[in-house]
Amino acid sequence: MKKKLTLFCMIMLLAACGSSSKDKSVTCTFDSGDSGVVEKVDVTYDSDKKVKSLIVSQEAALADYLFEDYDVKELEELYKDKYVNPNKKQEGLTFDISVDKKAKKLFVKVEVDTSKVSESDMTDLGLNDFKEVNDLVKGLKANNYTCDKIE
Repeated sequence: MKKKLTLFCMIMLLAACGSSSKDKSVTCTFDSGDSGVVEKVDVTYDSDKKVKSLIVSQEAALADYLFEDYDVKELEELYKDKYVNPNKKQEGLTFDISVDKKAKKLFVKVEVDTSKVSESDMTDLGLNDFKEVNDLVKGLKANNYTCDKIE
């Protein structure tokens, strides 16, 4: 009986530890309206409110003339060159860039794993001052994003 009670206490302790370290998230969105840019930022943070990861998704309308001058693959490469630095390894960063010719839209998704990304890449992305979720959300709100409440 004593062993069962000890085991039960250990399980409860582990369960309590596991639930207290659960990551939380907050989402911020931006819609430019007339210019056709919609952006969403999903932020995952730990119990100390340190940013663990970001997923930035952007959808932008493309002008008709771009499709007259470039094919879809060329447009994707053009925008990829804008976001991805081919001269750096960029650990902790994942880019997904695509163009939908029918919808005439550009889709960009950037994932940032802050535990793997370098300080210089954080600076290049403009994220070096936003290591805590409160600072990041404050910065996004200052740029007209609408954000969920931070827990």
